Amino acid sequence: MPFVDDSYISPKLKIKKINKTEKGVFAIKHIEKGEILAITGGVVLPYHRVVKLHKDIKKYCYYLENNFYICPFNRRKKSPDLYFNHSCDPNTGGEENALTTVAIKNIKIGSEVTYDYRKDYWKNDNKNRPPRSFHCRCKSKKCAEIIHY
Repeated sequence: MPFVDDSYISPKLKIKKINKTEKGVFAIKHIEKGEILAITGGVVLPYHRVVKLHKDIKKYCYYLENNFYICPFNRRKKSPDLYFNHSCDPNTGGEENALTTVAIKNIKIGSEVTYDYRKDYWKNDNKNRPPRSFHCRCKSKKCAEIIHY
């Protein structure tokens, strides 16, 4: 399964249900710090088109630069990397505006793969930024409790 929706996803990852309504991405093999876990693909759209998308697609769009966002092609078939859940103390990351996600820590088999949404989602788009927030449940010592992105 390395390519879905024109994205690369490591074969060491698998989407699993967390509860009745939520899914997450989990390591099915040991992952070393520095390994590439995903390269996000999709369609690049300007902000004025993103706001008109169906909410099930729009929530998976994230900021690239200059009021452009990368979005999944459709709401039924999304790349597994779009299921990385948020953590205030994540085990993955990427450079600013990068489409590549790498392990920033060693990740053990069975561990959930997480990303800090605050880093890039809707970043630098204060003029057009929709108000989005949620209560974090990562339980880390670094937890911000309410995440605004």
